[in-house]
Amino acid sequence: LRRPSKPVATLCAMSQAATERTDTPQPAPTSGLDRFFKISERGSSLSREIRGGVVTFFTMAYIVVLNPIIIGGTPGKPLNADIAGNVLPMAAVAAVTALVAGLMCLIFGVIANYPFAFAAGLGINSLLAVSVTTQATWPQAMGLVVLNGVIIVALAVTGFRTAVFNAV
Repeated sequence: LRRPSKPVATLCAMSQAATERTDTPQPAPTSGLDRFFKISERGSSLSREIRGGVVTFFTMAYIVVLNPIIIGGTPGKPLNADIAGNVLPMAAVAAVTALVAGLMCLIFGVIANYPFAFAAGLGINSLLAVSVTTQATWPQAMGLVVLNGVIIVALAVTGFRTAVFNAV
């Protein structure tokens, strides 16, 4: 293997300097949407962001099908039934999955002013369907999911999550 002609630290500094150049003029915002989300300022364009959104949508759309399969069911079938024998209707699970993912993506985009995609986590869904609902009802299991979300948000807002991450 050939050794680099310059030390790695120098290469990293050169790379960082190349990305930090400010001598390239940024195009002026062309619309209110561009000004609000700082699309031009971030070196993108509205058409590029729309294409990225469409690609992200199709990348994440599988969750609308897979989530009902994991936690939904049909009445009278023991698959995905809770301890009381209740099942979550597959159509309702699909609708709620799509609605919540869409709303969360929009809320995050408007509040944080950053393009980020949210959807249901398949890991926790599988855990609920396979182990929690064998000992609880679906409303109790979903209550645990809400409690989990509140705890995660509290840890993030207080900075404790970051402190634990940095400590590890």
